[in-house]
Parts: sequence; structure tokens; C-alpha cells
Amino acid sequence: MGLPVGVVREVVELCVDEKARNQGIGHLMIEYAKHLAKVKDAEILELTTNQKRKAAHRFYEREGFKNTHFKYTLDL
Repeated sequence: MGLPVGVVREVVELCVDEKARNQGIGHLMIEYAKHLAKVKDAEILELTTNQKRKAAHRFYEREGFKNTHFKYTLDL
């Protein structure tokens, strides 16, 4: 039995051009996503990222995200 979950909003894609990274742009994008999620009465903001994107994982963790799920995919 899992925990009850309220309204969830999802960041589907978050990309900052390599030349523009480390300038705070990603942070601003996350802050705006958090704002929009709150306006829409979300209790949770989630996103997924490829396991290979270690730098992205560090960024999301610095932004306060927690790694709480596995995602499975199947190539067809």
C-alpha cells in the first residue's frame, strides 16, 4: 500500500543549451515550474531524467528534488 498522493504536476522536458549552462537559467526555470505548479494547486512537482545524465541528477538534487522512483521503458 502506497502513500496517498495529491495533485502532481510534471516537468516533461528541461533543457538549457550547453553554451548557456551554469548561469542560473535552469534554476530560474525550476523556480517558475514550482510557481506554476503551486498556482495549479499541486502538492508534488516531478520530473524524470535519463540515468546517464549524472550532472543533471546533481542539479535536480541541488534544486531540492529527491530520487524516489524507478522508471521503466521498453523499446518496440
